[in-house]
Amino acid sequence: MKRSRSVKLPGKTRRLRNALRVLDDELDISKHEGLLRNLDRQISHSIRVVKCGDSIERFNCFMHGLDLIGLFGDQDPFTPFGRWYVDSKFVEYLVRERLLQKVRGPRKGLVAIYFDKEKVRHAGLVASGQFIVSKWGCGNLYCHPTREVSASYGNRIRYFEPLSYEQSKAFFERYRNL
Repeated sequence: MKRSRSVKLPGKTRRLRNALRVLDDELDISKHEGLLRNLDRQISHSIRVVKCGDSIERFNCFMHGLDLIGLFGDQDPFTPFGRWYVDSKFVEYLVRERLLQKVRGPRKGLVAIYFDKEKVRHAGLVASGQFIVSKWGCGNLYCHPTREVSASYGNRIRYFEPLSYEQSKAFFERYRNL
């Protein structure tokens, strides 16, 4: 697989990305909007909460990005130990096996996958231009510029053609049976 280069980020963006880690650490998502407002007073940003009709605790960023919300129905989408079934390892499998088709640059509807070196850390959907909609940790869905995410998500972004629910489900079943 061709390696993508890390992007050198401007100082303000680096400071913002490091400051956004506060959301990673706060498990009470009712506090996230207030934390974002407080952060905006210190470092201006364009991150906005997206209201979601689905039960936010029933999916993660990868399920959102791969159209797998609701895959498990009434069953828990995670193991008894709290590990998500659809996780970064599954997305790494999709990338490694070239089941996701890489494309150049962002375009509405594409899947944006964030990497730290070659490790998948985060995913979302391109909303328009340089804006992504993604779920952050245990928190909300956010619409944000591509680089306005927690530093924990890495410095590389690659874009892929989206999969249909049926494709994602079939690939997940294949992966699960490896």
